[in-house]
Amino acid sequence: ADAPIRNVHYARAFETTDSALQVRVYSESEGLDITFPCEVGETVLDAAERSGHELPFSCRGGGCIVCAGRVDEGDVEMDEQYVLDDDHIRDRFRLLCCTTVTTDAVFESHLEDAVD
Repeated sequence: ADAPIRNVHYARAFETTDSALQVRVYSESEGLDITFPCEVGETVLDAAERSGHELPFSCRGGGCIVCAGRVDEGDVEMDEQYVLDDDHIRDRFRLLCCTTVTTDAVFESHLEDAVD
């Protein structure tokens, strides 16, 4: 009931520009270490997919924790979401479907089980 009502079929189209920021996403448990360009205003999840990489997700609307990750480096902004509390955010957890970057950034991913 608290999940956002969004048209999940609509997504802004981004093309990689010279101003794209670099995002690294890794998961030691999954053997993942990828780097890809992310445009200003583009979510980390969308940028990864646009670059041909698969990251875990479910709702794409901030209503679950399947895409949970943790910011290791960089400045990020997270849109409205419904599952992370202030303690999670203070511990640098973010939902990659709702998070955009404002600088180059590094995230640890596949952390759904770490969010308690």
